Amino acid sequence: MKKPPLTVSIIFFAFLIISSLVYFLKGNLQRKSPERGEIKVAVTTTAALVFIAKELGFFKEQGLNVELKSYPSGKQAATALLNDEVDISTTADAGFIKHSFDRKDIKILATVTAADLSEVIARKDRGIKEIADLKGKRIGVTKNSTGEFFLGTFLTLNNLSFEDIEVADLRPKEIVKAMLQGEIDGCHIWQPYVLKIKKGLETNYVSWPGQSGQDYYFVLLSKQQWLGSHRSDTELFIKALIKAEFFAKKNNSKAKTFYSSISGLRAEALDAKWSGMDLTVSLPQALLIVLEGQARWNIEKERTKAKEVPNYLEYIYFDALENVRPQAVTIIK
Repeated sequence: MKKPPLTVSIIFFAFLIISSLVYFLKGNLQRKSPERGEIKVAVTTTAALVFIAKELGFFKEQGLNVELKSYPSGKQAATALLNDEVDISTTADAGFIKHSFDRKDIKILATVTAADLSEVIARKDRGIKEIADLKGKRIGVTKNSTGEFFLGTFLTLNNLSFEDIEVADLRPKEIVKAMLQGEIDGCHIWQPYVLKIKKGLETNYVSWPGQSGQDYYFVLLSKQQWLGSHRSDTELFIKALIKAEFFAKKNNSKAKTFYSSISGLRAEALDAKWSGMDLTVSLPQALLIVLEGQARWNIEKERTKAKEVPNYLEYIYFDALENVRPQAVTIIK
């Protein structure tokens, strides 16, 4: 049997090499194609830096097309992420905690706000003048949110507990309506809803700081699977937010105006919200302490079936912020 000519063999092997190379390059391009594109983000009015970055075109500068979807609470924004309605969500730390006990696929990208915006408000016409008078009263709060944790802490520090009150699980807008119509006796709520209730009740209320001297963090959440295929997008998203942070700190009045145009907050409501927020993109050690503290509280109060505090280092996506702004990461691994 004759062997094929040398030239035929060379052509055949060259064909194999070229075919393999084309297949390899095609596979890489297909894997990289999701890196750039649209990002859907669930936001509440506390996500000021996200609004500013969108309004001033910082996302577009990074080649990103970001669509914002607004929700009245961080709890609902986080639920949108879990339901695959969005790619990134902004939510309070307490909202993340609730899901962390049974969802290992959610990751924190960074904090975007440290805030002290909450108050406990009660109606005077229900015989409430002091904190002790809350006993036996119907108190509105959004369960599985930062409000529930802070209300629990507030009660504990004042020798009360959830067993001493009747809890009404309501969304923020529902709390405002229920307070003004007298359907509940008091509530734990945050700005700008605090101002709406106070204006509506005029002098018929008494209030106390609702966070017991502790800030809460507003964080960026995403899913591990999405992050795995959007590493570049995630870093560009963080870059845009950091630029928004720099802008806000150097141009406070302008940033406040831009935030007002997007959030819909005006005058007193805007001032109340803006003054209670520290807009910083970071991963601070204090975040880890807050997460562990809230998780421990949920376990002690049997708000979860979990018996142990999760290792929250495993829930933090360090790569993006470490690559973009390493000095903003102070969490000890």
